[in-house]
Amino acid sequence: MVVSATVVSDGIPDYRKLAEHRAHVGKVVGKTAAHALLPWIHRAVSNLKRWFIGTLHGVRKQHLRRYLDEFTFRWNRRRRTASACDRLLGLATRLGHASYTDFVEQRA
Repeated sequence: MVVSATVVSDGIPDYRKLAEHRAHVGKVVGKTAAHALLPWIHRAVSNLKRWFIGTLHGVRKQHLRRYLDEFTFRWNRRRRTASACDRLLGLATRLGHASYTDFVEQRA
């Protein structure tokens, strides 16, 4: 995120800490619950939290950017019909033969 960016979000108190690093404008829109107005945002954040717990078993601040990049990659490809295994097999059929010695360092 660009340092000069302004973040506009719902009025949830969780975003207060964001104001320490970026300009933040919290807007409360009527009495409608935020999850009703922004269902996909809440679904993505909910999935992100579950992914952190289930896959990473914790989050380190120094790696946060990489975690978010991986989550974004997975989220954007969640509806692909071909599985990763199918794609891997397809790639493997196009490659030449590789023997065990190609992968193991030879001892002198």
